[in-house]
Amino acid sequence: MKVMVIDDEPVHVRGIMKYVNWSKLGVDQVVGAYSVKEALRKFREEVFELVITDINMPEINGLELIQRIYLRGKRPDIIIVSGYNEFAYAQEAIRLGVSAYILKPVKPEEIEENIRILSEKRKWETEKQDEEGAAQLLNEIWTGKETASDVGRGKQIHPAIQRVMIYISKNYAEEITLCEIAEQFKMNESYLSTLFKKEIGITITNYLKRYRLHRAMELLKHSELRINEIAYRVGYQNPCYFTEQFKNLFDITPSEIRKNFTTV
Repeated sequence: MKVMVIDDEPVHVRGIMKYVNWSKLGVDQVVGAYSVKEALRKFREEVFELVITDINMPEINGLELIQRIYLRGKRPDIIIVSGYNEFAYAQEAIRLGVSAYILKPVKPEEIEENIRILSEKRKWETEKQDEEGAAQLLNEIWTGKETASDVGRGKQIHPAIQRVMIYISKNYAEEITLCEIAEQFKMNESYLSTLFKKEIGITITNYLKRYRLHRAMELLKHSELRINEIAYRVGYQNPCYFTEQFKNLFDITPSEIRKNFTTV
């Protein structure tokens, strides 16, 4: 995580940068900015996950800075550190989606506690997205003519297996092996294989095959790519083998699918 600290008083920037225990919070880099213009320039050049900013600054205040950051399409977490104890400022900060509002003089422990809360929230949101994404992937894999086992439907999937499924969805076009996946997630190969089969009902290899073929089905229906190009795009180097596997799963060949959709 990268953090930017913004305040027109350098002593406040240096104090936060020096006394907060950043390494303990998992922060890789902390950058200081002493004006809004400098902060916006750095936002053009780098990506920051967290911004700690004052409100009362010359030319442009902290609340307007936040709006300008959002207009650039950036959505970092925001912590305001301010000497203003006015409801109107806090209300506007909440409206803008500010994560925390801390009054000066601020203690490093206050910032650390708020960052820990944000990290937990971000972790929960990521796990929630993985869970929803895994459920969607699983529904896609089990949807179709094949009558596969219902294991994995309608139940909570182990978080590690959710992450494996998301990984496959992003890398299915590459050569993926069980060994590579196990190394990626720092899991024992045998344990991963057993857990995946228990949670999903089929092996990782079978799941990967199904995922690739379902992606191929979408491309056959909704693109003008040639069949051999689709085979390569979903991870098959041999178009004939791709056709064989496709027919085994769907009881129809890729060319028949393409013919049906081009005549509709």
